[in-house]
Amino acid sequence: MDKRTAVRIAVGCARHVLRFYAKKCPGDTRPRQAIEAAAKYLRTPTTAAADAAKAAAYAAANTAALAAADADDALDAYDAERKWQAARIRQLVGNPFDDAPKRRPSGRRCR
Repeated sequence: MDKRTAVRIAVGCARHVLRFYAKKCPGDTRPRQAIEAAAKYLRTPTTAAADAAKAAAYAAANTAALAAADADDALDAYDAERKWQAARIRQLVGNPFDDAPKRRPSGRRCR
């Protein structure tokens, strides 16, 4: 997976869960700023944009992780988010198992 694809996945996942953080900490704009900085890097992949995205991400990451851990419905949100992220990754980069050969088991056992 190349860097652009990884950033696209990260931005999509972050945007998808931002509402949970915003509900818990409505005045904290750091996560939104980090997401927008990463999106700007996708539009304009310069060193300056990469540095800004990195700085914004570090500023937001710790607080966002703590808020997510404190969410009342964290387990349900976690399960739902993992399913959404897996589907989104398959949508963006495909399923690596789709091209696997379809073989039937031979029925033989190991000796």
